[in-house]
Amino acid sequence: MKKLLLLLICACILFAGCASTPKHPAKSGSQLEIEFSLAGSFETEDSAEPGLFRYYFIAIDADNVRETFPLPITAPSGAYGWGNGWGTSDKASESKGITGYLRYDSANEPANWYDILPGSKLLASGPPQAPVAWELADRGKTMRAVIDFSALTDEPEALENLQINMICTNQVPTDPNDTAPGRRWDALGFKTERDYIDIDVTKSYTYSGSDPEGDVSDENLDITDWKVSVRRD
Repeated sequence: MKKLLLLLICACILFAGCASTPKHPAKSGSQLEIEFSLAGSFETEDSAEPGLFRYYFIAIDADNVRETFPLPITAPSGAYGWGNGWGTSDKASESKGITGYLRYDSANEPANWYDILPGSKLLASGPPQAPVAWELADRGKTMRAVIDFSALTDEPEALENLQINMICTNQVPTDPNDTAPGRRWDALGFKTERDYIDIDVTKSYTYSGSDPEGDVSDENLDITDWKVSVRRD
């Protein structure tokens, strides 16, 4: 009987040690509220032109390295091609520059958060996760999301800075042979589109800014304003 009890205890310990735990804890106590607005409105499928789709991304780099940051894919490049079809960085080949992103499109309504898988050269993502909160406001002109720090990194208490970009496009090509005719896009910045948000997240603070209006012909892709609020516990 004692031997049987001992075996049962050992089995319980073994299975408890093998139990999987979620990648991120449910809440860290610190949160990021991000919003940005368009000249037009957020339309994942055009109401006047069925079959015309749009894709909206909030790309975040949470590796605590200010020298890497999210950028939009503007054209195919060498062996990398179109990459993931929407976002890249100067060090995409080293899997640096984007650690995760919020995506809103016809397959992600409401928007979902995705982790970029380590070592994937920004080409592969984990399963969708719901942000703490998400909404379209101002009659569809503004997207607002709340993301817990625990979704951004496995060590939320050690997070010191973030690099953020908003990227909007009407095509997400991944075939390197696809010329993507008619592709339009917008991101932070003008012409070169190499601007991004670089913020300190060690204390609670609200950052805001604007983006040139009219730098893309589709007003439903045209970013005009943004705001990022850090809520540190």
